[in-house]
Formats: sequence, structure tokens, C-alpha cells
Amino acid sequence: MHCEQKIISLDAGYRVYAEHYVCQGSRGTVLMVNGAFATVTSLHHTIKYLQESFNVIAFDLPFAGQSRELNSPGIVLTKEEEVNIVLEMMEYFRPDFAISMSWGGVSLLLALAQRPQSVRRAVLGSFAPSLNKPMREYLQQTLLFLDSGNFRDGAALFNSTLGSHLPRLFKTFNARYLGQFAEEARGQIGYHIRHILELDASQYTSSVAAIEIPLMFINGELDAYTTAESIRDWHFQHTEVRRERVPGAGHFLDMEGKAPWRHMRSLITHYLTEHSHAVELA
Repeated sequence: MHCEQKIISLDAGYRVYAEHYVCQGSRGTVLMVNGAFATVTSLHHTIKYLQESFNVIAFDLPFAGQSRELNSPGIVLTKEEEVNIVLEMMEYFRPDFAISMSWGGVSLLLALAQRPQSVRRAVLGSFAPSLNKPMREYLQQTLLFLDSGNFRDGAALFNSTLGSHLPRLFKTFNARYLGQFAEEARGQIGYHIRHILELDASQYTSSVAAIEIPLMFINGELDAYTTAESIRDWHFQHTEVRRERVPGAGHFLDMEGKAPWRHMRSLITHYLTEHSHAVELA
């Protein structure tokens, strides 16, 4: 599997690092949209099975991962800027499909509401349209740690809540990465958390009503923070919606073990290949 590394200059002046996985006999191109402060590296579990059938695009937002060193320090992106970045990536790569994880779902949904021409289906993993009590409490506690500069305990909180079902190796990596990242990107993290806490689902559900392409929502059976129940009664006027639950999985789905990984692989591959055909590579 061939991976092309790209540096893409955006209209707003930012530069982003992207990885383009090219698949011979591809069934289409998938654009990955990160959740919160995730990076391309955290998507490799998903890319591993996607690249069997699809071309895959993954990128780091300007303040994270390998994009961070390409931009001025202290970047704080608004949600509108994140949506514009997603739309620019769609225009650049012309993907057939899009997949988001966690709060990347807000940016993806708002981008899809503008009806980008190439995207035909989308999958949203670990997304909930509004905050439940456990998620709100987690975010409020994280904000307290951030404001006090207690990044180590903030990372530990992440591992004991959203990341509670991750293997030990991932928790060790998270503790190291999140502690360092929180110190360097304190402004962006604080803005993001406050934005989420203030976000009323009605502020964007009216916008995403314009979406016309099919959507599939996937939530972990054990996820107490973005639950499958939160999606059940959320309706779209102009498109068909599927709702799936991954047995034995928490918030991080295919990162949490072999069984969830296989389940996610089957769900997503079958969903994206319905009515699709292999495409010729240029």
C-alpha cells in the first residue's frame, strides 16, 4: 500500500500535513475527519482496513500532529474555520466518502450541509448530537485541570473516562501525548471545550437538515459519553440514516480490541461499497 505525504496550503494561510493512501482497484476515496485533538497517527487502526478497498486521505489540523510545526504557534481555530478546512480538503481531493470520529462529526455534518459535490456517503463514529451528563462532567473537569496547568491529571482523567476501554499501551501513549499537547496548545483546547459546553444542538441541527446523502452513525455499546441512544431519535428530513452499535466497544471503537476492529471493518466496508464500483486510478 503506497502512502503519499503531502503539505497542503489552505486559503486561510494555514498549512496542513496529509497522508494519501493509494489503493489499486479502489472502490472510491475516503476522507477522514479527526475528532477534537486526534492526529493522523490515531487513525491508523481505521486506515489499516479502509486501505484494503479504498484510497484514504487523513490530515492533521493546523494546531495538531505534524501540521503543528508548519504553522505559527498558539493557533486557535473557530468551528467555522475547521468546517472550511474540511471543505477545502474535500475540494482538493474530491473524496467519494467521508468518515469522522467523535466531535469531528460536528465539522463533518456542517461541511456536508453545504453539499460538497463529490461526497456520496458518510460515516460518523462515536458522535452524539448533544452533551449528556457524563460528557458534560468530563469536559468541565478537564477545563479545571487545564486552567490550573495540571496537564498530567487531565491526561489521566481522559484515560479513566473516554479512554477507559483502550488497551494499556494506548493509555500510556495518551498520557504522554496529551500531557505535552495540552501544555503547548492550551488556548486551542480551552476554546474547543468551552465551545462544546456552550453548543446547543439546535444551533447546528437546523443547518444539517440540508444534508441529502446517506449517513451511518456508529456508537460503542459501552460508550457512556456518546451513546447509541442519543442518536436513535435524531431525524434527518432529506436523507436515509442508519444507526449501528459495536458490541463490547467504548468511545474509541476499533482501537479497543480485535473484535471491535473486525466489527467496524465489516460495517464500514459494506456500507461504503453498497452500489459502488471499482474506479480507475489516474
